[in-house]
Amino acid sequence: MPRQVDHDDRRDQIVTITIELIAEGGPTAVTIREVARRLGGSVTLVTHYYPTRQAIFEGVAARLIELGRSEAAAMEAGANDPVGRLRGYLQWALPTRPEGIRREIARIRLLAERHAAPSLEKTARGYDESMREDLREHLSDLVPDDRRESVVELLRVFVTGVILLAVEHQDSWPPERQMEAAEAMLTSLGITESSAAS
Repeated sequence: MPRQVDHDDRRDQIVTITIELIAEGGPTAVTIREVARRLGGSVTLVTHYYPTRQAIFEGVAARLIELGRSEAAAMEAGANDPVGRLRGYLQWALPTRPEGIRREIARIRLLAERHAAPSLEKTARGYDESMREDLREHLSDLVPDDRRESVVELLRVFVTGVILLAVEHQDSWPPERQMEAAEAMLTSLGITESSAAS
């Protein structure tokens, strides 16, 4: 009797391995053969789901966005107010967990080589657009319409800056310091519990 395969689980395994490979050696380290080797089987284990290297990168982009949104929702789950949900989202967006650091190292390497292939450019653009869309949604009850885009831009720049600092200086930018900086940024933007009530 053939073994049952959880197709979503297999796709997740391929994405996880791809992210590890990118974090270790950049996009050029990703080959179908190497992904298959780390899965412990033949290349058909990969090509059944992603027939080309470009398809793997596109799958990674889509899955990162999907996983990101579900992880962010979990981190926001305990919040009862818009500011608390925004804090939870920022806690997810910043590399406050070990897997967050790995993911950001991989993403930075992808960004550095994004012009080498259309799929890498699409991956970078998709992730950025997704984050901006999520920030707009989180700010809808907190910031007037005429200020929302500028606040989205400031928060996006802030997140990117803290990510780079945390990746470059992991010891001096632990999760606590990242969240203290996020709190200071929200306060400087006038985003507090009282702003949610008004």
